[in-house]
Amino acid sequence: MPLPNFLIIGAAKAGTTSLFYYLKQHPEIFMPEQKELNFFAFENEEIQLNGHGDIQDATVHSVTSLTEYKSRFSLADDSRFKAIGEASPVYLFSDKAAFSI
Repeated sequence: MPLPNFLIIGAAKAGTTSLFYYLKQHPEIFMPEQKELNFFAFENEEIQLNGHGDIQDATVHSVTSLTEYKSRFSLADDSRFKAIGEASPVYLFSDKAAFSI
C-alpha cells in the first residue's frame, strides 16, 4: 500500500489549504479526501479535545493509528499517480512529527 512521498507542512493561514486543493485537482497527484491527518504528530496517542476553535478543528479528525493512516492512501495504489501527499500544518510545531517523519 503506498504512503505519501511528500508532505505539506506550514503555519496556519499560510496557504496550506489552497495548496492542498490545487494539488488535489492534478490528475497525477493523489491527496487524501481530508486535509490535516496529523498522523506523525499524534501517532498512538489519545487526543484530548481540551481546546476550542482552531485547536479542536485541527485534532478532531486526526488519525492516530498506522492502519488508519495507510487506509487513507489505499486509492493511491494506481500507476497514474506520480506523487502522493498529505497536508498537516501541525507538523511544523511538533517535535514528535519531525522525528517520525
